[in-house]
Amino acid sequence: MRVQRGMSREPLKINFYILIYAETHQICTLRTLRNPLRTLRLNPNHVNRKVRKDRAKDAKNLFLEVPAISVVRRNHAETISTPRVRLAIGTASGTIGTMRTLLYPLAALLLLSFPCPAEEEKPTDILVLENRADPWIIKDGDRYIWCFTDRDLGIALYETDTPFKLGTRHLIWRAPETGPYSRQVWAPELHRFDDRWYVYFAASDGDNATHRAYVLKSKTENPFGEYELIGPLPTCGTGAEGDDGCWAIDMTVLEHNGKLYAVWSGWKTKEDIQYQYIAPMSDPATISGPRVLMCRNDDYLWERTEETLESRGLHEAAQVLKRGNRTFVTYSAGASWLPTYKIGILELVGDDPLNPQHWKKHPEPVFTSSNTPGSRAFGVGHASFLLDEPEPLVIYHTKRSTRPGWERDVYIRKFHFDENDFPVFGVR
Repeated sequence: MRVQRGMSREPLKINFYILIYAETHQICTLRTLRNPLRTLRLNPNHVNRKVRKDRAKDAKNLFLEVPAISVVRRNHAETISTPRVRLAIGTASGTIGTMRTLLYPLAALLLLSFPCPAEEEKPTDILVLENRADPWIIKDGDRYIWCFTDRDLGIALYETDTPFKLGTRHLIWRAPETGPYSRQVWAPELHRFDDRWYVYFAASDGDNATHRAYVLKSKTENPFGEYELIGPLPTCGTGAEGDDGCWAIDMTVLEHNGKLYAVWSGWKTKEDIQYQYIAPMSDPATISGPRVLMCRNDDYLWERTEETLESRGLHEAAQVLKRGNRTFVTYSAGASWLPTYKIGILELVGDDPLNPQHWKKHPEPVFTSSNTPGSRAFGVGHASFLLDEPEPLVIYHTKRSTRPGWERDVYIRKFHFDENDFPVFGVR
């Protein structure tokens, strides 16, 4: 298609925008290089009103502009060859109908050479649950199953047809009255491997220093049926028999090249400083080798509890996130009891998850909160993901106030992956 140049030496310019009408009733507004791309959704009447406004100025030529790249000139005509072009459309009769007729084929050609960008929308954070934390949800066929601690004294699953409500409660395990796993049941996660369900969680005897990692294994294919308790898992680093575990919370499982790996937050010694560890698994309930420190926890100030050199680093709540050929492990950093809580990300850049050199830490957090007064969202963390959706979802918790403490709510937000398959969550 060729678009003849107008004869006027003083063409009317429409705000240096290009207006494109498509059958979807979408107008793409491509701004100058100083501004980002935006998409506006209008109906055809808006197009007519725009043209009518300019026709009122007795313009005989309608000029449409995109920041210039190149134009192929042949026989005194300008032919579109790249998205960057300045076009003039002459109107013989000057009627709205003629202009609309000229705009339609032009739109089709430009949409082929410069597809409309996705509409920019401010992410919507949907409050799903109040007074809850450490959310975990998994999709199983047409249903969703939430997994939560039951007042820190048991584990409950909730069956629902949508991730935006809790659903029917099933108490699958209750902690004993006394013993090493009778209190502080934290952050359970439900996973399915083959025809069995596994719930990874941490528990203690009431003293945080005694937290260890445990797993429940279902006795049947029914996630709401009976489970057997296995643990504590050997998280001290030896991977040998007799290892009754060291301090460990927030265990999850990475599948890579047909192998399983346990990932959790643990202490190096008896000092309360949390790091991310990984260890091989011979099956979903058995750690079969020594633990490996994945990375330092204080490379950047934003990873520290108070974001100062004097405060300690803290990593917890690891989650696996995959897209295309890329494998990520997100983690929560800062302090869960302060507005400094945020989400960072590691990427597996080699073939061996047990080699710390094969993990790359990205220098900036991927999900943070603005901590705006009145927002009721101060610090974000402990995310899980639903990817088999029309748009991927991140499920996370946030503090209600700037006061130190653990009054938290659970939210859901849509996110996306960029052209390189890197997750983009935005700012809460």
